[in-house]
Amino acid sequence: MDERMKRLIDKTKLKLGLDHYTLFSYDLTRNVNVSDTSYSLSMEWFPNPIRERTEDDCNPPGTACVDIDFHTGKFHSVIFVEGQSVANGVVLSTKEDMITWVENETGLLYGKQFKLIKEEDQRLLFHECVNGIPFAHSGSIEIRCDDQGNLTFFSESLVAVRKNIKKEKFSLSVDQVEHLFKEQLILTEFPDLENEKFKIAYGIEEVYVTNDQLATIPSRLDERMHYKINELMEWDTPIEESFHREEIDILAEREVTVQQALNREPHPDLSPITEQELDQCKLKTKDFLRQVYPNESGEWKLIYIVREGKYFIATVKPKKETIALFERKINIFVDVNKCKVINYIDNEDLVSEICKDFQPAETAVITKEQAYDELKDLFKLSPYYVYDFERKQYMLCGKLDCQYVVMAHSGEVVIHSDL
Repeated sequence: MDERMKRLIDKTKLKLGLDHYTLFSYDLTRNVNVSDTSYSLSMEWFPNPIRERTEDDCNPPGTACVDIDFHTGKFHSVIFVEGQSVANGVVLSTKEDMITWVENETGLLYGKQFKLIKEEDQRLLFHECVNGIPFAHSGSIEIRCDDQGNLTFFSESLVAVRKNIKKEKFSLSVDQVEHLFKEQLILTEFPDLENEKFKIAYGIEEVYVTNDQLATIPSRLDERMHYKINELMEWDTPIEESFHREEIDILAEREVTVQQALNREPHPDLSPITEQELDQCKLKTKDFLRQVYPNESGEWKLIYIVREGKYFIATVKPKKETIALFERKINIFVDVNKCKVINYIDNEDLVSEICKDFQPAETAVITKEQAYDELKDLFKLSPYYVYDFERKQYMLCGKLDCQYVVMAHSGEVVIHSDL
């Protein structure tokens, strides 16, 4: 066993008080954190005298599943299965004790770099922030203890690479971005699952505007490193062959070695996609559409391409915009090594199955101008840090949002979350 891994294992046993546990398994893993790579040692500790998994291949109650950062020695997660622990290491009797332990483990300051979002019984949920300002798609921290104060759960999914944060004073106001609220007010059709019918309403499509007002960043932007394409897919002739799907092995990655961790080798998903690879991926995407959607030339746009594992994933959306809440898209998986499309996911299949017997929405009688007048005093502009892949840093932005919508058939103003 590598000496550093042995030290991390010994540290884990000592710090968590795993004297009544036996190390069952361990391995190195690596993950992408926006634009950075983190290496972790993952361990499973079984409570004595257990030496094997249950009959259904699950970890037995009381198992300690631990992820510790290979380089910093800080815990990413500590989870005791079914909330049962026979460890004698971490006892946190009060809320203040729990917060202090999180501060020590993450190196963050409470109130400035993470803040409490939810508290119930012996469970605390935090969100990552900068001087109290949260991140879009915020990283979270959760900690739980049992009635005796024994740590039973800790998990952090921090997203920010701290050196890449552009700190500045938030200076936007609602008046400055009023024109954007008008642009973002859209008519949307959404499914009412309880009553099995569609409804239509005017609401704000969330968007982030940079503090300097020079750019906007969509709320639903893919958080992975992506390459914007925005090209219309057109062809003259279809491909008259059946498409045969192959199994997607998206999680597969060859074993991570200690040397890779010591060298801080970047995760393969962070490898740039070359112009030649982009051209090949665009060609394979178009050939796929010619084969599976042969009569729909000019109806699809290739939006962006990302690298994930051994695949390029090309996302295409209809050229024609609709008012449907669930925007249709197809994710097309191109095997990097085989240079061929091996599978795809069309979200229309799922939406159609769920909503196939729904009644249509009532006719809209309210105009966009009328809806705007109803909502304009309810608009919210809140500061958030958002990662900008072009500038390669977190930018201070204002999030345009509204908790309310206007029902298009009646003009009634209702809380969005109640729908």
